[in-house]
Amino acid sequence: MKIKGKKIFVPDSANRLYDSKSKAQEAAKTQFELKICPNSKIHVNTNNKPISFNDGYRASQNFSKVYERNSGDLINLISESIPKEKCIREIGCGDGIFLEQLQKNGFTNLHGYDAACKKNTDLVTNRYLNDSDSPLNADAIIIRHVLDDVPDPISFLNHILKINSKPFRLFMELMSFDQVIDTKRTWDLSNERINYFTESSIRTIFGGKIKRLDYTVENQNMLICADLDTHLTTPLIPTHSNHKLIKDFKKSQSKQIKQLKKILKNNNYIIWGGSSKGVTFSFFCTEQYGIAPPIGIIDSDPERQGKFIHTSGVQILSPEEGLALLSDNDVLVVSNPVYKDEILDVIKKTTHNKVVLTTLP
Repeated sequence: MKIKGKKIFVPDSANRLYDSKSKAQEAAKTQFELKICPNSKIHVNTNNKPISFNDGYRASQNFSKVYERNSGDLINLISESIPKEKCIREIGCGDGIFLEQLQKNGFTNLHGYDAACKKNTDLVTNRYLNDSDSPLNADAIIIRHVLDDVPDPISFLNHILKINSKPFRLFMELMSFDQVIDTKRTWDLSNERINYFTESSIRTIFGGKIKRLDYTVENQNMLICADLDTHLTTPLIPTHSNHKLIKDFKKSQSKQIKQLKKILKNNNYIIWGGSSKGVTFSFFCTEQYGIAPPIGIIDSDPERQGKFIHTSGVQILSPEEGLALLSDNDVLVVSNPVYKDEILDVIKKTTHNKVVLTTLP
């Protein structure tokens, strides 16, 4: 994130991967502007620039044990809420990995919709849900990290209710903006994420429709179970700027980067995490604070490895490739603390060098 005066700039698509360093370095930045809707309590990036979720976009976390545990939390919530033979549909399901996990857990009537699906699977229709799917007649609908990215999440849910043509049980997973505020994680602000939900905003929107609201991934995400039987009526009108919050983010960001500079000294560093957190953190380190780019980005996802990240054009490496570049006293920056133990296990098995490990909040 880059800040000029009161303006904040972020990558136009932090999760987009590039086939060459030159293409990555040509990638656009965009201004980020956060406003609050006084009706719904949702924080909204009102300056969002629409992006394509095809052509190099990848946000999957499927290659992590932490992700597996997180998926297990949602599967348990679904299992406790509806019988396994009920009709379940997932909107924005990617390649259908979560549907496959549900299938392994005994659910039998499953299907998903996503135009970005790259696999040939009977579980997924390779397009977005639309009016031609009515009546969908689902008993339950799953939406994981989708409401964050649609321009009007309330209208979006009402449209799904119309297409479904009957009440349904809704399962959602969303990033908790409460925790982002508490930790001042500026690298969680991105152009592709339009809407930022707190527990207060969810309770304001859904009210008594909520059956359960839990937290997962060390409170980074909310898991919500709600009954959607009537249209939601809270209008989304983001009008109020939260200048104090942005000021707090700026102050915290400056402190965090200065701490990193002290740790780095003249040593090389690598960032572990090739999705939005790691890429955005790298972006504002180099763009705003003049820190040299990392010598590599580590990610366990083979689909990311070999690609190049936004702005700096740093290449994404496998854990073995990245750790081999680090010498004694070089620094490994973990972009998400929930993966720290998992990463420490890999380090112990991969290198004997005395690497300095630092974890972002």
